Amino acid sequence: MPVSSVTSKGQTTIPKEVREFLELEVHSAILDTVENGRVYMARAPRNIIELKGSVKSDKRFDLKQARRSYRKYVARRLPKPS
Repeated sequence: MPVSSVTSKGQTTIPKEVREFLELEVHSAILDTVENGRVYMARAPRNIIELKGSVKSDKRFDLKQARRSYRKYVARRLPKPS
């Protein structure tokens, strides 16, 4: 079983066996989750395509409506021209 230690700054090195299993590369993001007294690590998705199917919903997602809503949100947050 791979073991790693923690530095005084709270950092650790992930053992090679674990990095290979999680397919971690330089600058990979890691998701850490604590559940029922255990810590779980997983590689964060590299791009939006990897997230496909990860969220279940009965509603159909309307991309055009999402874009309109985002534009309105941004417009409200921008400073008014003087």
